[in-house]
Amino acid sequence: IYFDVGLDSKNEFRFRIGQSKIPFGFENLQSSQNRLTLDRNDAINSAFRNERDLGVFFYWAPEKIRERFSMLTKEGYKGSGDYGVFGLGVFNGQTANVPDANNKKHVVARLTYPFEIGSQIFEAGLQGYTGEYTIDSDDISTGVTFNDSQTYIDQRFGVSAILYPKPFGIQAEYNFGKGPEFDKITNSITVQDLHGGYLMFNAKLPIKNQLVYPFAKWQYYN
Repeated sequence: IYFDVGLDSKNEFRFRIGQSKIPFGFENLQSSQNRLTLDRNDAINSAFRNERDLGVFFYWAPEKIRERFSMLTKEGYKGSGDYGVFGLGVFNGQTANVPDANNKKHVVARLTYPFEIGSQIFEAGLQGYTGEYTIDSDDISTGVTFNDSQTYIDQRFGVSAILYPKPFGIQAEYNFGKGPEFDKITNSITVQDLHGGYLMFNAKLPIKNQLVYPFAKWQYYN
């Protein structure tokens, strides 16, 4: 549950307060009805379970671009929805429906813009977050060693590039970062590097009274 507080008559500036989606990644922000693939990609979706957390998020977008975000969803181009051209948030960092475990907040920022290029729309985005994540004792196997606080650095930076299917499109995202990971050599949890992303080719093809969306997707996550 969350609510939006508009700061102007056009809601170009607004705060979103409550448990809502973290503005990190294009596919993470897509609703299930807009997303083509059954599952979100592992590389970016692994950042936040259920894509949500409790926090306060600021979003800004000009009225014209808010209308474009809405059109890309309503007219079947598989948009992400309106999460602003610029987003900035402070949140718990323990993911959805989990209380804060370390009294330290995560910070996230996202910048994205859907450009009109002739009849096409191309959206480019950058996003990143930083914080500290605490692992629940119930999630640690017996015999595995960990630091005293069970708290580890959790940081990522990602890029997004989307050519909307008019009628053919390309969607690609990649992220780099570091976070807690099991080290089988030392039988312990340590902070390690991670990276990965995906590339998808898709199309929006009207056939009589139906819409067909063929796609092919490749993903990689280390």
